[in-house]
Amino acid sequence: MGMYFDVVIFDLDDILVEKSDTFNETIKKCLNYYLCDFAKIAPAATELITDADIEQLRRTGFTHDSDVLYAAIVYFLNLLSKEYNEDDYLEYKGTELFDVIAKNDPVEETCDDLLKKKRINEFARMIAGKGGGMKGLNRLFGLKNSWMALYEGHILMDNMIKRIYMEYYLGEELFHTIYSQPRVYIREDGTINRHSLRIHPKYLFRMKKMFPLCVVSDRTYYEARYLLKTFDALNLFDSIATIDSGISESEMHDYGVSTGMEKTYSQMIIEAVESLRGYEELSETPRICFIGCFPDEAKSLSQLKEKYHVTIVGLVSKEENAQEIQKKFGINNIVRSNEQILSLFGIQPEES
Repeated sequence: MGMYFDVVIFDLDDILVEKSDTFNETIKKCLNYYLCDFAKIAPAATELITDADIEQLRRTGFTHDSDVLYAAIVYFLNLLSKEYNEDDYLEYKGTELFDVIAKNDPVEETCDDLLKKKRINEFARMIAGKGGGMKGLNRLFGLKNSWMALYEGHILMDNMIKRIYMEYYLGEELFHTIYSQPRVYIREDGTINRHSLRIHPKYLFRMKKMFPLCVVSDRTYYEARYLLKTFDALNLFDSIATIDSGISESEMHDYGVSTGMEKTYSQMIIEAVESLRGYEELSETPRICFIGCFPDEAKSLSQLKEKYHVTIVGLVSKEENAQEIQKKFGINNIVRSNEQILSLFGIQPEES
């Protein structure tokens, strides 16, 4: 006999969908494209950045993987021996900037030359020492050619780093759905299609027979729907709450949850649960179960406990200290695998 709840809520990434390798692949492809196709630097014989390099940068505190990509581009542009003067190119925007540089003062070094100078671990330590993430990166002074890393403005205008990242990741169909125009630079299939599903739909279907299922995600609503649809799991969920969906800031204040620049997991969980009212019989303080990877999601979950009866299930890796995480973040149940998640609800996975 498994645990019973009024609502069960899954975090999409790393609980339902395996993500890490796909995002690393996107960063690698985009870094190579930016340096070789935009900046016209001759390509290297080997990959410019490894999974270990990416993880070192990510661990300094970057919120989004496009920020990690930006940091990597800034780093490699700084490795160039020549320092280009921004004032000489103020009238040029986007890829036109690199076309002019390639015509008038082309980069003579190759990516292989830059690899000989690469010390990502030292760069990551510098970023961490200045506060980590984008804050730490922006506090580093004296980085050559950082102005050539075009990461400001709208994605459809001058933000070339975000543009190629989203074109590579989303693919033609989803990019067009979100931005209402076709891709310009990338022709490959979107790396979003490399994700895999961690829990088979047949087990989700069995759970849905027991209680409503919801998904929360710090992705966009279109991305979350696209992934669930790809895995034939969209119809198994009664509610989807994402970083850009639904409940207003004033409504969040009514629920006693503080708001900020980005939607928290507490806000998304409230949105998912409250959207069920009207067609699901929920008590005033329903029993909810949230299943997520920790510690990131736990930072805001304490705000939920006055609103709902909350059980938090945390999926942690074999390398992580389960007791330490459980105590620090108030997690009720620690699991090490998706099979253990299913067993909480009395579902025994079939042997493959």
